This record gives sequence, structure tokens and C-alpha cells, in this order.
Amino acid sequence: MRTFAGTVLRASLLLPLLATPAVAAQGPDSLRRAAISRLIAGIEYGLPDAPAFELLPDRPSEVVHVVTPKDFKSALSAWHDGSRLRVGAALDARPLVRSGGSLAEYQRSWLRQAAFRTVFSAGTAAAVQGSTDVVVAGGLRIPLVDRGDPRADAAFNQRIALAYNAALDSLGPPPFLATFDTFVARSAIASAALQPLRDAYRRDHWNALKLELGVAGSIQASSGSISRDSIQADRIGLWGAVAVPIVRVGQLTIAGKAAWLRSDSVIAESSRRTLGARLRLFPSERLSLSGEVARIWSDHGDASALDDRWNHLAVVVEWYVPELGGWVGVAYGGDADR
Repeated sequence: MRTFAGTVLRASLLLPLLATPAVAAQGPDSLRRAAISRLIAGIEYGLPDAPAFELLPDRPSEVVHVVTPKDFKSALSAWHDGSRLRVGAALDARPLVRSGGSLAEYQRSWLRQAAFRTVFSAGTAAAVQGSTDVVVAGGLRIPLVDRGDPRADAAFNQRIALAYNAALDSLGPPPFLATFDTFVARSAIASAALQPLRDAYRRDHWNALKLELGVAGSIQASSGSISRDSIQADRIGLWGAVAVPIVRVGQLTIAGKAAWLRSDSVIAESSRRTLGARLRLFPSERLSLSGEVARIWSDHGDASALDDRWNHLAVVVEWYVPELGGWVGVAYGGDADR
């Protein structure tokens, strides 16, 4: 068995998930509505997996990970050093975030929800270990169903609104000559009081039913150069995945993926298909354990005698580091009989 290990440090930046008007010159009622929207949006579920990386080489994990995306995540330090592309750059964003409309429109429209949650990503990796060639990939992840989306949960929205108003009322009436800064301070106090409610929703829904589709493509830059004659097509792929809850601490994902590769010769691999399952467990809020198994089929076009198939196994341990504001993960896996 060929084995490999990888360590990934992922840090995230969470932006507001619901567009709200600027609070300047707003009255207390408008301020309440804006704060409630931010409270609903601010629930985190862990790490979004970048769709672009489904096509990058040497992944220890073969099974698509289905999660609720955050608004923005970047591990980007620099894509280019002045002469060539860097390896290891990454960027995640949600380009259709403004398509969500108002909260009521969002809850009524499945199409708005799917567009709002769609993730675009791009990233780079070495073509093969030790090579100076760089693969640049980009992709879209489209969550068609997400039962853990707090914006789509009208009952939760109502609980948040009632609890927020109750927290404000508990502060008593504002002073007669209260300034705008006074209302902002009161809103911050009321918002902080609702953190247990938000934490409970995250714990109860992190592994809710999810269904998604994805598509990605990549190019290869010879020696990392971005000149036209150094770039050539690499591959294109698509996938589908469904995740279901396993009691309160687990999630089972079943996924299928297919990729078509550019072939330099008649004996080169022309396509690859993967079917696998992944079980993820959260023994605690700061520790994640995962295990997966996948079956992989490799085709070589006219050179069918070279077609191959094998099994892939992997385990992943991730832990949350508050000081870093993100997760650190260690993955170890291998392909049997290879």
C-alpha cells in the first residue's frame, strides 16, 4: 500500500451572510431588524470544502465533503511570486450571495436558497510531487438541499427574534435623550445574550440532510508560467453527494465523482470515476474524526489493457484551535495494491 500524510491549516473569515442596510441614521426598530438578521446568519458549521480541490492531485480524501458554506474563506497568501505561480494558494467565495433577497423571499424560494449557498473556489497545487508544473483549478459547488440552513428555518428565525426582543426589553427603556451609540451598545448586549441559542442550533443541525452537485475544471501551467504557450488543458469533472445524520454526533456522506483528463498519449489515463462513503464524528465541538472508503476506476481509452481499479482508505483527525481562529487537520490514507 502506498501511503501519504498531509497537514492542513485552514483559517476562515466570516462575513455577514445577510445583506442589511447601513445602520447609520437608523432608528431602534431598524437596528433590531438588522441585528436579528446578523444573528441568524452568524452560525458556523465548520469548514467548507473547496470545489476546486476535488480535481487537484494527491488528495488524501477521495470522498466529497458536504457542508454548509460560509460566506468567504481564504487561505490565500500569494498566487504569484513575480515570475511563476505559487503552489498551495486557495480562495473560496459565494458569488451569488445577493440573490437571496429578503428573508421572507429566501424562505419561499428553493432557487434563491441554492444560488445563495453556491460556492466558487480556485486553487493551485503541484502537478506531481517534486514537479515545477502547477495545476490551477476552479469549480462550483451547488447545495441543492440543506436542512441545516438557519436562514431557511422560519421557526428558528422567530425564536431568535423573540429572544432578541426579550433581551432588549430586559435592559429597560433607553434614556429619554439616548444617542445612536446608546442603541448600538444595547443591541450588542442583547446579541451577546443569544449566543447559547445559536450554539444549540449549530450543534443540532450541523449534520442535517444535504444534497449537492458540483463541477470543476483545471489547467496545467508548465513551470508555473502563465504565458499562453505554457498553459494547457488538464481535466474537467463533476460530482454529486448526499449527507445524512447519524444520531447527533455523526454524518454519513455518499458521493460519486467523474473526471475526464487530457491525454498526452494513447496509453495515458483518459478518465477516472470514484464512488465512496465517509463517516464523520464529532466527539466534542473541537474534535472531528473521519474515516472513508472509496472504489476508483481508471480508464485509458483505446489502451483498455491498462484500465485499473482499486480501493482507497483514509482517516482524518481535525481539531479547532481558538488562538488561530480555525481548524488544524491531519490526514493519512492510501490506495490498496498501489
